[in-house]
Amino acid sequence: MVDPLDGTTNFHRGLAHFAVSIALLEHGMPGTAAAAVGDTMEIFSASSGKGALMNGESVHTCPDGLHPLSLVGLQSASGKESLPDYWEWFYTKGYKIRNYGSAVSDVCQLAAGRLDLTILQKARIWDFAGSGLILSEAGGYLSDFDGKPIFPWQGSAMKRYQIIASNGSAHETLPAKLFRKGVK
Repeated sequence: MVDPLDGTTNFHRGLAHFAVSIALLEHGMPGTAAAAVGDTMEIFSASSGKGALMNGESVHTCPDGLHPLSLVGLQSASGKESLPDYWEWFYTKGYKIRNYGSAVSDVCQLAAGRLDLTILQKARIWDFAGSGLILSEAGGYLSDFDGKPIFPWQGSAMKRYQIIASNGSAHETLPAKLFRKGVK
């Protein structure tokens, strides 16, 4: 799976949050992945079972669950109205919400411990195949809006997926009402 430019509008407008991502999928599981992120071109990489790297150095997610200083990436399709329960819950808890405009960048920032959680409302497999392996190898977790693991992936390349990506422990902090079964 290749995403030649995630965050096209950001790149076009000179914003730093964009990425190039590649992943090798074998039987629906990413085995090897790399992503070049942002205008600094930080290079993230991972191989299944071998950990995650940023510029050749080992990276790990932040071990904390959600707390008042948490940074949450929220990539909604049409703003607050499209994910009202998430916005309301995050704001009432005091979490700091960011929308960077690049799913690959967000998930790699999770792997580096810079974000604690990211909600992706309309992601495609190329947005999370490589970054998802990098995140999981850094100690994070990727699920759908029902809380079920994304991999092994068996879907359509053209389908849009609703993804919750976290540092691992943040997933455990989310209330059940935020998973699709309970979201109104």
